[in-house]
Amino acid sequence: MKKNLFLLLTFIVMSAVSANAQILIGGNGTTDDPHAGAILDLSKATGKGLLLPKVDLQAADDFTVAGQEAGTSGAGMVVYNTAETWGEPGIYVWDGAKWNPVAGGAAPVPATGVSVSPTTLEFTSKTSSTLTATVEPTAAVQTVTWDSDNTDVATVSADGVVTAVSNGNATITVTTESGKTATCAVTVSITGPSTDQIGNKTYDTYCYGGDIGCWMVQNSMEGTFNYSSGNNRYYIWANRFSACVSPWQLPSNAQWNELKAYLNGSASSEEKAMWNSGSALAGFFLGSSLTVSGTAGLWWSSENTPQRYTVSGTPDLKGPQNDQQANSMTVRCIKN
Repeated sequence: MKKNLFLLLTFIVMSAVSANAQILIGGNGTTDDPHAGAILDLSKATGKGLLLPKVDLQAADDFTVAGQEAGTSGAGMVVYNTAETWGEPGIYVWDGAKWNPVAGGAAPVPATGVSVSPTTLEFTSKTSSTLTATVEPTAAVQTVTWDSDNTDVATVSADGVVTAVSNGNATITVTTESGKTATCAVTVSITGPSTDQIGNKTYDTYCYGGDIGCWMVQNSMEGTFNYSSGNNRYYIWANRFSACVSPWQLPSNAQWNELKAYLNGSASSEEKAMWNSGSALAGFFLGSSLTVSGTAGLWWSSENTPQRYTVSGTPDLKGPQNDQQANSMTVRCIKN
């Protein structure tokens, strides 16, 4: 800047001033007069003014204060640019890196700091958790951006929602418009299923992440069933919906196919084994006879035609397959 930003001004307003006036303080009002370095901008309807240094900005990234090195932070400095060299005449605010024009009203307040809560996250399943950013001061611009340094482990949305993807470590960073940052350390260690209270019972469940959603990894024991064997309940087609308690639902064919593609593709060996563990391979009732118990699993879908999804001996999930409504099969529910 050509003009010294630090001015010692003493003035007394002796009479009422128009709310739309600009009053030069000191000097003869010419741009060559070093004492004409400020204006009193009375543009507010309240008649209250703003005393601003009147300067000639050299460039968008120019910030020079007498006695200080160029590049000094100075965030929040507000000036009136005469635009003799750069930009348009008007009020500008320095955000710590560049001059930003102010289109009327008060200048935006840059953030002086930001914190994130919590500062650590640990996941044992492919679930999500929301981070909260607190920008200081409270009057500062509150817009922030989020970023993950390892999206193979954890992703973060524009709203700060962190989702576990696979085992490992990641750092989530929140950044203010003025460049202030804070971080959250994320650790993902998926070793097995979680447990959820569904109806009156506790079930093993697992969140596969993304659009696949969270699934029961044991068969439902809720609702109106026709047969039972051990810890398994078997439902005819007409009663299949009763096996799922809100917010858990009977999976559609599309949801089954997404799970099928994952289990038959990039799923870990632990995930494949978990789907087939315990009472998973429960077979089905043909009439009143239990068929292939322990060597195959069959589950209903929500479609309007009787269909089933099966797994037989290996993690390869098959289906859909047409079936008779009179057959009784197990149910696994999904929650998105």
